Amino acid sequence: MKALVYKDFDGEEFIYNDDTGMIFPYDPKLLSVMEHGKSQSANYMDRYYANLIGNLQNHTIQVPRNVDSIETHLHTNGFSQLTLKVTEQCNMRCKYCIYSEHYPDTKFYSEVYMKWETAKKAVDDFLSHFHRTWERNKTRKPVIAFYGGEPLLGFDVIKKTVEYVKSEYSQYCFNYSITTNGLLLKNKDIANFLKENGFWIVVSLDGTKDNHDRYRVTRGGAPTYDCLMEIIEENFSFYKSIYSVCCYDVTSDLVALTEFYEKNDRRKGGKFPAVLRASRINGAFTDFYDNIPQEQFIAHRKQLDMLQEKYLEYVVANKIPPIFLSLLFSQIFVSISERVKFFSDSAFYDCCCGACVPGDKLFVESDGVYKICEKTNMQGLEIGSVDKGFCFAAAKNAICAYNDCILAKCKECNCSRLCSLCYASIKTFPALELDGSDYCERTIHWITECLAAYTSVEKKGQKLNFSNGIAGMADIYTPHNIV
Repeated sequence: MKALVYKDFDGEEFIYNDDTGMIFPYDPKLLSVMEHGKSQSANYMDRYYANLIGNLQNHTIQVPRNVDSIETHLHTNGFSQLTLKVTEQCNMRCKYCIYSEHYPDTKFYSEVYMKWETAKKAVDDFLSHFHRTWERNKTRKPVIAFYGGEPLLGFDVIKKTVEYVKSEYSQYCFNYSITTNGLLLKNKDIANFLKENGFWIVVSLDGTKDNHDRYRVTRGGAPTYDCLMEIIEENFSFYKSIYSVCCYDVTSDLVALTEFYEKNDRRKGGKFPAVLRASRINGAFTDFYDNIPQEQFIAHRKQLDMLQEKYLEYVVANKIPPIFLSLLFSQIFVSISERVKFFSDSAFYDCCCGACVPGDKLFVESDGVYKICEKTNMQGLEIGSVDKGFCFAAAKNAICAYNDCILAKCKECNCSRLCSLCYASIKTFPALELDGSDYCERTIHWITECLAAYTSVEKKGQKLNFSNGIAGMADIYTPHNIV
């Protein structure tokens, strides 16, 4: 059994068992039995520990399902969201975009637009599968999301899709979302259509003007921050379901971003759309960071460590942290606090990190090819198409390929089940490949720190609702599965 020994903030030692998700006060005998298996000794205490481990193995260790049962699983729990990539074109040229020259393993911008016939086929196929899960639970609402490129460049397909499902699938109560750079929201017809149909509008806005404008520019290189804020103020000042996502890199001032959201986020009385996610610009399989001096990476690491320490102080004090710090650091605490529940539901992976099951969500390329999600735009891992339909065999093959890719590195890891590694974290063509950076080292260090903070809180009998802190969304509705 896999065991991680750590100290909480009071210096008391504990053992986290990754096979079961259970945490024990440190005991060298228990650790020895975990690491080396059942004792053969007739000693009473040895038999006690051996029986304890045996009971844990029998009742709480996750056993992967046979991948041949994936169809049953998906028709019970899957097909929650359809995401349509409306176009591969964009009216901006963000310098960190995965379509840029910095990411050679992804597609570049093109003039490809999704045809209405393609969107219609995707909707029909998706809902044919969703219907089977809906019959089991008629409170479920299908989500249809629109993505790009810049999806509003293909607004005609978006409009036809919404009108079609309202007309032909009125038995379902749909939720709609769109991820956009926001420039075309200036168009009153577009803005009114999205509002009238209750869209969750997610605008890419990187917090402060300085952080946003240095990367998020038009084709001509012009900054976009002031224009976007004017559009939001004019067309969406009273619309509740408009949100933002923030990207940052090693040169971003994270302290300034923390202060900015505390003053300007709508949940704090400001005018800035409530921020849902903070994402570090991907450093895997790219040359984006090649020209940044090493000193900047060191400074970024120091700033991140300082903010992590500040965040953990909030956790141990049983206080809700600032919004941006919650976005940066809270996800792991949700995984820790809900770990036993997560482990009790078997999945299809030999090493359960953060990967979903292909088909939980369905991402459709502009040409009609199905992918696992919007974050895996790289070549490979196709799981069907609008012409052939969803392919359960391809989904099975994707799981097997993922298992083969991560098994050697993750099988013996002492905290793999708390790790967020997923398909989006790997290179997918010509074969699956893990990022060769210090990802694992950084992740293990951070998980250990979080276990220490979590135990420090729990042993005092405190119950902090980490879910409220994850996106600072305690006081507003957070749409599920939003892209």
